[in-house]
Amino acid sequence: MIVGVIAPILGAIIVRRDLKKEEIVGTLGFFGVIGNLFKITGFTLVGFSFAKYWPLLAAMVPAAVLGARVGRVLLSKVDERVFLICFRLMLGMLALKLIIVDGLSAIFT
Repeated sequence: MIVGVIAPILGAIIVRRDLKKEEIVGTLGFFGVIGNLFKITGFTLVGFSFAKYWPLLAAMVPAAVLGARVGRVLLSKVDERVFLICFRLMLGMLALKLIIVDGLSAIFT
């Protein structure tokens, strides 16, 4: 669970008032790429084959580019204060989801 939730953990660590919203998103994006490279390496080392998923992986590339462009436009329209409030709310909801849904389901199954 910890390996899959690197962005919420880093988000809680780096969110500060002295950072601009673009700096927060950029930092999380950078560490997301690094984390995914480690996961790809790890899955490859244990024998997982990505080859049979090539159509899905090929579709993810343009979707990621489009999502980044749309995200950049939306981010530029959001006020700094509103961004920080929404970001903290999302981090809180993710934490509750991890604790209540994922944590309790692991205990009771």
